[in-house]
Amino acid sequence: MPPGLMDVLSAGQQQLQNKGVEAARLESEMLLSHILGCQRHELYLTGNKALDPEQIRAYEAMLQRRLKGEPIQYIIGFRDFMGLKFNVDKRVLIPRWETELLVEYIISRVKGFAGPLHILDLGTGSGAIAVSLAAYLPQAVVTAVDIKNDALQVAE
Repeated sequence: MPPGLMDVLSAGQQQLQNKGVEAARLESEMLLSHILGCQRHELYLTGNKALDPEQIRAYEAMLQRRLKGEPIQYIIGFRDFMGLKFNVDKRVLIPRWETELLVEYIISRVKGFAGPLHILDLGTGSGAIAVSLAAYLPQAVVTAVDIKNDALQVAE
């Protein structure tokens, strides 16, 4: 009988803990929920249901990448930022939570601004700042540029 969801989750968590990953349970949940195409909380709604071999192989492959030190955001291919989902991979930096503070500050400073509002995001990377500002400041004209075509492809 193939291992169940909870067995796989616990084994992954243990491997991450052994490697010194601080948020081992969270990261194990993130990887498995990504493989299964569900939200993290949904992992706990089905109990220890059996996983098919392909799901287990995919999870173990992602887990190995994480154990080698690859950031989880690159493994799953996205990062949540300001309530939005951004694609990320090795071509761009992973948006940090501190940058959300910057975006929130900008939004608070210009909310209700009466004149034309033009924002330039130099070195846009994943586009997290530019897209977030455009989403939360619909009156703004936001221009995002980057010197790297690879980064622009990710941001696009």
